[in-house]
Amino acid sequence: MSAPRAHGAFIHPVADALCVGGLLSLAALLLVRDPGAAWYRAAVPFLSLFLNMAHFSASTVRLYGRTGAGESAPAFTYLGPLAALAGVSAAIALAPWCGRAVNALYMTWSPWHYSLQAYGLCVLYAHRAGLPPDAGESRALKAAALFPFALSLMSPVPSNGFLDFIVSPEWAARHLPLYEAYAATRRALSVVAVLLPLALFVRLRAKGRAFPFLIPLVLVSNAAWLAVNQTSFDRWWYLVSAAHGLQYLFVVTTVHAREKSAAEGGVAWPHALRFYGACLLLSYALWRCLPYAYGWLGLGYAESLLLVIAAINLHHFVADAYLWSVRSDQRAAQAVLL
Repeated sequence: MSAPRAHGAFIHPVADALCVGGLLSLAALLLVRDPGAAWYRAAVPFLSLFLNMAHFSASTVRLYGRTGAGESAPAFTYLGPLAALAGVSAAIALAPWCGRAVNALYMTWSPWHYSLQAYGLCVLYAHRAGLPPDAGESRALKAAALFPFALSLMSPVPSNGFLDFIVSPEWAARHLPLYEAYAATRRALSVVAVLLPLALFVRLRAKGRAFPFLIPLVLVSNAAWLAVNQTSFDRWWYLVSAAHGLQYLFVVTTVHAREKSAAEGGVAWPHALRFYGACLLLSYALWRCLPYAYGWLGLGYAESLLLVIAAINLHHFVADAYLWSVRSDQRAAQAVLL
């Protein structure tokens, strides 16, 4: 077994800080003053395909490409995609009745997924640094990771999430002073969400628990993404979702390539290229081709696209939870090796 490294990085502390810790995304959020600029609009399709869409496909490619795929959960491995396809087909056929609810489900689930990924990365970095968190530390890390999710449920409308069923734009217009107080409270709590991981890190350091700096950085970035991204389709959405995709791709590609290299011999980078290439091909098929397939069956393209996106998201959330949950000492020990 490789000896734990104090920084816990997958490749190098700087590379991990930029991609997984979110420094690139934080710099972009500070520097991109005008998301309506022509260069930014031109970059959006590339951000979407090469980072956001590819990261959704990565969970599926990893699920079927890893050693022993299907042995631990064959029902999910083989029936999950079929269930997702059946679900999206039913949702498209019944779009007038359930389309909005399906869309709201995945838009509400997204920040939950972001926050749990941040928590999972904190646990992985702690184990890789040789400092597995105890029960109290795990609860504190999870609370700091999930606080931004709680704020996302308070997003100013329209949020395209379940809050829309409670606080509609019409209600906000009729109760403007109350809504303004509500929005101001959320902004104040957003500052708390960013400061909370730093306070936790200082407290743990004072106790002699020298967790790697990548842990609070991951939590601060997640808080900034969900605090700045106050509505689901606001002007920062593509940048934030691309940053989340980069974070995921960095880890899963590294893990996959090193696993294949250890099993088959040779260097890791050809395995990384093949893995990422498969992610791109699957992304194009799912996001670009599948909605047209429903269109050929006589269904509306716009409804098909929205619900295909929802189905891809929901399948990714479940597959990701299955692949990356650290629930036992054995998995934690394996995480150190990656």
